[in-house]
Amino acid sequence: MNDSIVQHVMEFGDTTVAEEAFRQLNVQIESTSDVAEKANLYLGKATLHGILGQFSDARTQLDLALKCAPDNADIRLQCDFINASLYDQERKPEEAYLTLTSVLSGYSERLSRPDVRFMYEDIQLRRAFDATSTGRFKEALPILKECLSFELRPTDKSIVLSDLGRCYSEAEEYESARNCFVEALSIASQKNQRGKLICILE
Repeated sequence: MNDSIVQHVMEFGDTTVAEEAFRQLNVQIESTSDVAEKANLYLGKATLHGILGQFSDARTQLDLALKCAPDNADIRLQCDFINASLYDQERKPEEAYLTLTSVLSGYSERLSRPDVRFMYEDIQLRRAFDATSTGRFKEALPILKECLSFELRPTDKSIVLSDLGRCYSEAEEYESARNCFVEALSIASQKNQRGKLICILE
Protein backbone atom coordinates (compact mmCIF):
# COMPACT_ATOMS: atom_id res chain seq x y z
CA MET A 1 0.00 0.00 0.00
CA ASN A 2 1.28 3.45 -0.92
CA ASP A 3 2.52 5.34 2.16
CA SER A 4 1.14 8.58 0.69
CA ILE A 5 -2.36 7.11 0.86
CA VAL A 6 -1.96 6.31 4.55
CA GLN A 7 -0.58 9.80 5.18
CA HIS A 8 -3.51 11.37 3.32
CA VAL A 9 -6.05 9.39 5.34
CA MET A 10 -4.22 10.28 8.57
CA GLU A 11 -4.25 14.00 7.80
CA PHE A 12 -7.73 14.35 6.33
CA GLY A 13 -9.70 11.27 7.39
CA ASP A 14 -10.73 10.94 3.75
CA THR A 15 -13.06 7.92 3.65
CA THR A 16 -13.24 8.00 -0.16
CA VAL A 17 -9.49 7.55 -0.43
CA ALA A 18 -9.62 4.90 2.31
CA GLU A 19 -12.36 2.95 0.50
CA GLU A 20 -10.30 2.90 -2.68
CA ALA A 21 -7.27 1.75 -0.68
CA PHE A 22 -9.33 -1.06 0.88
CA ARG A 23 -10.54 -2.09 -2.58
CA GLN A 24 -6.99 -2.26 -3.90
CA LEU A 25 -5.81 -4.21 -0.88
CA ASN A 26 -8.65 -6.72 -1.23
CA VAL A 27 -7.80 -7.26 -4.90
CA GLN A 28 -4.15 -7.89 -4.00
CA ILE A 29 -5.12 -10.25 -1.17
CA GLU A 30 -7.23 -12.32 -3.54
CA SER A 31 -4.56 -12.40 -6.24
CA THR A 32 -1.49 -13.41 -4.22
CA SER A 33 -0.54 -16.88 -3.04
CA ASP A 34 2.44 -15.64 -1.01
CA VAL A 35 1.38 -15.96 2.64
CA ALA A 36 3.81 -13.31 3.91
CA GLU A 37 2.63 -10.83 1.28
CA LYS A 38 -1.00 -11.63 2.09
CA ALA A 39 -0.32 -11.10 5.81
CA ASN A 40 1.31 -7.74 5.12
CA LEU A 41 -1.71 -6.68 3.09
CA TYR A 42 -3.97 -7.52 6.03
CA LEU A 43 -1.65 -5.42 8.21
CA GLY A 44 -2.16 -2.56 5.77
CA LYS A 45 -5.92 -2.90 6.18
CA ALA A 46 -5.52 -2.98 9.97
CA THR A 47 -3.52 0.25 9.87
CA LEU A 48 -6.17 1.99 7.78
CA HIS A 49 -9.01 0.80 10.02
CA GLY A 50 -7.07 2.09 13.02
CA ILE A 51 -6.61 5.52 11.45
CA LEU A 52 -10.35 5.68 10.80
CA GLY A 53 -11.10 4.72 14.41
CA GLN A 54 -12.53 1.33 13.41
CA PHE A 55 -10.68 -0.55 16.11
CA SER A 56 -12.67 -3.80 16.08
CA ASP A 57 -12.21 -4.08 12.32
CA ALA A 58 -8.51 -3.34 12.73
CA ARG A 59 -8.06 -6.20 15.17
CA THR A 60 -9.99 -8.54 12.88
CA GLN A 61 -7.41 -7.81 10.17
CA LEU A 62 -4.59 -8.47 12.65
CA ASP A 63 -6.10 -11.88 13.40
CA LEU A 64 -6.27 -12.64 9.66
CA ALA A 65 -2.63 -11.62 9.23
CA LEU A 66 -1.57 -13.98 12.02
CA LYS A 67 -3.60 -16.83 10.55
CA CYS A 68 -1.79 -16.34 7.22
CA ALA A 69 1.71 -16.47 8.69
CA PRO A 70 1.61 -17.74 12.29
CA ASP A 71 5.29 -18.74 12.27
CA ASN A 72 6.59 -15.49 10.79
CA ALA A 73 8.25 -13.56 13.62
CA ASP A 74 8.23 -10.26 11.71
CA ILE A 75 4.49 -10.54 11.11
CA ARG A 76 3.89 -11.35 14.79
CA LEU A 77 5.98 -8.35 15.82
CA GLN A 78 4.04 -6.02 13.53
CA CYS A 79 0.70 -7.41 14.74
CA ASP A 80 1.61 -6.92 18.39
CA PHE A 81 2.97 -3.45 17.71
CA ILE A 82 -0.12 -2.35 15.78
CA ASN A 83 -2.37 -3.79 18.50
CA ALA A 84 -0.52 -1.75 21.13
CA SER A 85 -0.77 1.35 18.94
CA LEU A 86 -4.53 0.83 18.71
CA TYR A 87 -4.76 1.12 22.50
CA ASP A 88 -3.07 4.51 22.26
CA GLN A 89 -5.56 5.59 19.61
CA GLU A 90 -8.38 4.38 21.85
CA ARG A 91 -6.96 6.56 24.65
CA LYS A 92 -6.18 3.56 26.83
CA PRO A 93 -2.66 4.39 28.03
CA GLU A 94 -2.61 1.68 30.70
CA GLU A 95 -3.28 -1.10 28.20
CA ALA A 96 -0.96 0.52 25.67
CA TYR A 97 1.94 0.77 28.13
CA LEU A 98 1.62 -2.84 29.29
CA THR A 99 1.31 -4.17 25.74
CA LEU A 100 4.22 -2.10 24.43
CA THR A 101 6.38 -3.23 27.36
CA SER A 102 5.51 -6.83 26.51
CA VAL A 103 6.43 -6.23 22.86
CA LEU A 104 9.74 -4.68 23.89
CA SER A 105 10.73 -7.63 26.08
CA GLY A 106 9.32 -10.31 23.80
CA TYR A 107 11.10 -9.07 20.67
CA SER A 108 14.21 -7.48 22.21
CA GLU A 109 16.66 -9.22 19.87
CA ARG A 110 14.63 -8.49 16.75
CA LEU A 111 14.09 -4.85 17.77
CA SER A 112 17.86 -4.36 18.05
CA ARG A 113 18.19 -4.74 14.27
CA PRO A 114 18.97 -1.53 12.34
CA ASP A 115 16.13 -2.12 9.86
CA VAL A 116 13.51 -1.92 12.63
CA ARG A 117 15.16 0.84 14.64
CA PHE A 118 12.24 3.12 13.72
CA MET A 119 9.84 0.72 15.44
CA TYR A 120 11.99 0.51 18.58
CA GLU A 121 12.06 4.30 18.84
CA ASP A 122 8.30 4.53 18.26
CA ILE A 123 7.71 1.96 21.03
CA GLN A 124 9.92 3.85 23.47
CA LEU A 125 8.30 7.18 22.65
CA ARG A 126 4.84 5.72 23.19
CA ARG A 127 5.93 4.00 26.40
CA ALA A 128 7.36 7.27 27.70
CA PHE A 129 4.12 9.16 27.08
CA ASP A 130 1.95 6.33 28.40
CA ALA A 131 4.07 5.88 31.52
CA THR A 132 3.84 9.59 32.30
CA SER A 133 0.10 9.80 31.70
CA THR A 134 -0.51 6.82 34.00
CA GLY A 135 1.63 8.22 36.80
CA ARG A 136 4.60 5.87 36.37
CA PHE A 137 7.04 8.73 36.77
CA LYS A 138 10.04 6.68 37.94
CA GLU A 139 9.62 4.30 35.02
CA ALA A 140 9.07 7.14 32.57
CA LEU A 141 12.17 9.12 33.54
CA PRO A 142 14.89 6.93 31.93
CA ILE A 143 12.71 6.26 28.86
CA LEU A 144 12.16 9.99 28.33
CA LYS A 145 15.89 10.62 28.66
CA GLU A 146 16.56 7.98 26.03
CA CYS A 147 13.94 9.51 23.73
CA LEU A 148 15.86 12.79 23.71
CA SER A 149 18.64 10.94 21.84
CA PHE A 150 16.22 10.19 18.98
CA GLU A 151 15.70 12.46 15.98
CA LEU A 152 12.32 13.80 17.08
CA ARG A 153 9.93 16.20 15.43
CA PRO A 154 9.84 19.53 17.32
CA THR A 155 6.32 18.79 18.63
CA ASP A 156 7.35 15.39 19.99
CA LYS A 157 10.56 16.77 21.50
CA SER A 158 8.60 19.51 23.26
CA ILE A 159 6.22 16.91 24.75
CA VAL A 160 9.13 14.70 25.82
CA LEU A 161 10.77 17.64 27.58
CA SER A 162 7.48 18.65 29.19
CA ASP A 163 6.87 15.10 30.45
CA LEU A 164 10.47 14.92 31.64
CA GLY A 165 9.94 18.15 33.57
CA ARG A 166 6.84 16.65 35.15
CA CYS A 167 8.78 13.54 36.18
CA TYR A 168 11.57 15.65 37.69
CA SER A 169 8.97 17.71 39.52
CA GLU A 170 7.41 14.56 41.00
CA ALA A 171 10.90 13.53 42.12
CA GLU A 172 11.31 16.98 43.73
CA GLU A 173 14.20 17.84 41.40
CA TYR A 174 12.75 21.26 40.73
CA GLU A 175 15.74 22.89 39.03
CA SER A 176 15.93 20.08 36.46
CA ALA A 177 12.16 20.27 36.03
CA ARG A 178 12.25 24.01 35.33
CA ASN A 179 15.08 23.61 32.82
CA CYS A 180 13.05 21.01 30.92
CA PHE A 181 9.93 23.17 30.92
CA VAL A 182 11.87 26.21 29.67
CA GLU A 183 13.45 24.20 26.84
CA ALA A 184 10.07 22.66 25.98
CA LEU A 185 8.54 26.13 25.78
CA SER A 186 11.30 27.34 23.49
CA ILE A 187 10.38 24.78 20.83
CA ALA A 188 6.62 24.38 21.45
CA SER A 189 4.60 25.48 18.43
CA GLN A 190 1.00 24.72 19.36
CA LYS A 191 -0.81 27.45 21.31
CA ASN A 192 -2.43 25.10 23.82
CA GLN A 193 0.90 23.42 24.55
CA ARG A 194 2.66 26.78 25.01
CA GLY A 195 -0.15 27.95 27.27
CA LYS A 196 0.19 24.94 29.56
CA LEU A 197 3.95 25.36 29.82
CA ILE A 198 3.67 29.08 30.57
CA CYS A 199 1.17 28.31 33.37
CA ILE A 200 3.58 25.75 34.84
CA LEU A 201 6.52 28.17 34.78
CA GLU A 202 4.47 30.95 36.35
